Amino acid sequence: MLHPQLQDPEAGAFSTLHQGKTMHSLQQLVAGQSLNEALAQVEGQIKRQPADADLRASFVQLLCLVGNWSRALTQLKSWRALKPQAQPAVNLLEQAIGGELKRALVFRGLATPRMPGDDDRYRLGSLTEWRPLSGDEQQLSGHGQKSWLSAQDDFPLLNLETLTFATAESAS
Repeated sequence: MLHPQLQDPEAGAFSTLHQGKTMHSLQQLVAGQSLNEALAQVEGQIKRQPADADLRASFVQLLCLVGNWSRALTQLKSWRALKPQAQPAVNLLEQAIGGELKRALVFRGLATPRMPGDDDRYRLGSLTEWRPLSGDEQQLSGHGQKSWLSAQDDFPLLNLETLTFATAESAS
């Protein structure tokens, strides 16, 4: 679906404006034919008119509809080169395509989903990474937000009010 800023309400759904003239709407391009046929038709027109930025824009949008993200990104570069004033639309589509590529990786189990506000710098800063001192597995140094680690729990030192140590003799 096109971003609302890219739609021309006067010309109907999915009609994109460029320099005051209205491109063919995607609805018109696919009317009576499959998406693949529309792609082939627009691709043929691009071969005959390679400098037509509006054809590139239509082609990018059709590629997005069929989910051909890598090719859409390539065509976005051509569209931007042919029509620098299309930069806001190109940026918007690049971000949307980036999101779709990330979504595909998440669903294949190759990436973890990110939520708004997820930032590893802050999340990892709230954890303590314990490293052995000088190769001694008995003595550890905490890196990150310091916390006291016991068999029962991990207690952040920032919240710790009292800490009492027992000697090995008194613990037995």
